[in-house]
Amino acid sequence: MEQFGTVKIREMVPEQLKSDLKQEKSMIKLLTESIQHCTKVGDFTTRGMLEAMA
Repeated sequence: MEQFGTVKIREMVPEQLKSDLKQEKSMIKLLTESIQHCTKVGDFTTRGMLEAMA
């Protein structure tokens, strides 16, 4: 199993929301790159699963 990152807890709500948004944008970028890779290598099954998460 792979560890993607740590959970960060902030004291103030705006700080927590900014942190969550940063992490979500990072995951969307990773998903997009993974989908592109799957298309390149012809793995359409995994691509479909990743697209369902995006």
